[in-house]
Amino acid sequence: MTFRKTLVGSATIAALLAAPLAPAFAQTAEGTTNGKPEIKQEMQQTETQNFTDAQLQGFVDAAMAISEIRQDYLPQLQQASDEDAATELQMQAMEEMQTAVEDTENMNLDLYNQIGAAMQADPEVGERVAALVKEAEEANTQGEG
Repeated sequence: MTFRKTLVGSATIAALLAAPLAPAFAQTAEGTTNGKPEIKQEMQQTETQNFTDAQLQGFVDAAMAISEIRQDYLPQLQQASDEDAATELQMQAMEEMQTAVEDTENMNLDLYNQIGAAMQADPEVGERVAALVKEAEEANTQGEG
């Protein structure tokens, strides 16, 4: 189990730093124009926004929950019988991911998107999130010992 949690944590760091879910959640969180998500001007201002430690911890908690949901759905998606089945599974996974974000303390979809965008625009935010992920990994490892 330790290996799995370490793997989940490492995968979470990589996923957080490489590709936050902002585009997917932005599409469902706000209106769309001609089937494409509207880009909020406030998303461009995230570089200068200061996030509290509680907000960043909420982001990490939500991202870890999302990572577990992805891992649960990946085998099902790989075994989907056709495109319709795969699309249905993807929609179920997205709903679960959105619920996971909304159910996380100090987090909502808009804030999750803002932090995800800020991580890509501001290395300091990315470093703060990575440090929190590392702390969570260490706590999980110590809890199993």
